[in-house]
Amino acid sequence: RIIIICTWLCVAPKMDARKAYYRFVILFFNCALTFGSYYCFDMPSVLQTQMESKKNGNDLGLSGTQYNLLYAIYAWTNALMVLIAGFMIDKLGNSFGLFLFSFMCVLGSAVFALGATFGSFPVMLLGRLIFGTGNGSLTGAGPLVVYDVVVVSLMCHYSGAE
Repeated sequence: RIIIICTWLCVAPKMDARKAYYRFVILFFNCALTFGSYYCFDMPSVLQTQMESKKNGNDLGLSGTQYNLLYAIYAWTNALMVLIAGFMIDKLGNSFGLFLFSFMCVLGSAVFALGATFGSFPVMLLGRLIFGTGNGSLTGAGPLVVYDVVVVSLMCHYSGAE
């Protein structure tokens, strides 16, 4: 996900927003960002049976409450952080917000994976907490960058204000 954002922000300023190709490149990267975000969000659902079963030494043996807590901690953190993220994006800028929130998503996913690998439920919760902090804010920051790069540059071009 970080590679996609770095490419997006490095390629975007060098392209002409009046060309359709440019707008499709930005749209592609925004779609890839959204796909990656939801892919990481739904990681636990694919492994639900392995997380809840205790058949062999590799399964975690989580209860239904513990499994649902992985989603609850994500949702509550996500709901609270979006309010703070709006102010951060206004103060620090869209590009910085995109990097910061993307980094938090990658870090949260990595911490969650480490917790699942070592069978530590508190580490898995910490990973989902970090991921929830960045994911909702990232979902809000992506369209802002698209708006800034494509819509504003097209409006400036057609109004004559370069």
